Amino acid sequence: MKRYVIGDIHGGYRAFKSLLEQVNFDYENDLLICLGDIVDGWSEVKQCLDLMFTIEKLIYIRGNHEQLYLDYFSGDMEDPKTASSFGLWTKHGGTASIKSLGVRTAVDEKYIDFMECSLPYYELNDKVLKRLFVHAGVPVACCTEDKSNAKKLEDVNQVDFLWTRDTAKEAYKNGTRPGYTYGDKYDKIYLGHTPTQKLNISYSAPQYLGNIWLLDTGACFKGRLSMMDIDTEQVWQSKPVNSYYPDEKGRNEKSYNDEQLA
Repeated sequence: MKRYVIGDIHGGYRAFKSLLEQVNFDYENDLLICLGDIVDGWSEVKQCLDLMFTIEKLIYIRGNHEQLYLDYFSGDMEDPKTASSFGLWTKHGGTASIKSLGVRTAVDEKYIDFMECSLPYYELNDKVLKRLFVHAGVPVACCTEDKSNAKKLEDVNQVDFLWTRDTAKEAYKNGTRPGYTYGDKYDKIYLGHTPTQKLNISYSAPQYLGNIWLLDTGACFKGRLSMMDIDTEQVWQSKPVNSYYPDEKGRNEKSYNDEQLA
């Protein structure tokens, strides 16, 4: 069995499929850890989810865009006719999800059930390493062995797991400093959410900063989708995802540096 982690897919089914083909993925035996944000962006959200259904050993971590979609489906998002939140979400990829999965009243609930079963985080501890996988980030107090300052993951506000950029920014600020780690509890922490280009426009591949891997390489914009073997740390990348969808804008009307719903 091989073990892989993949960054934010954002409806880029063709890029996703190409990576599984590149690694000769074994759908029955290999493990895939998805860091969230399968939805919102490119047009093939449904196809991405259908492909996920075929993977026997799948760990699906919730991203902020899954949460936004669930808010839309449940009606928790304000009235589309008046609310800026609905308009902002649709501009950041929500329209593609609606077109792909159907309007709220017509969505096959297997997709909703799948998203609702996604995890806030995933810990993987084996004989060699302690690993943590989370979509956006995690408070440093959860990553320390110092019991006087430690905080339990189950006590964290879910907003941090879905939305924060503090962990990625902290890693970028300090990651090249000798001996730097984000806490001392985890040997490796894997994040999506913050496109590497948002930190440095030249970062087109996953970045390892301290003990943190950043796996979102801007697939929802003009970047590539990235997938990594967590044991060998070999990385595979798709072509720029916009090249698979030449007639679509994706989220390219928005900048990597757009703070809202990015």
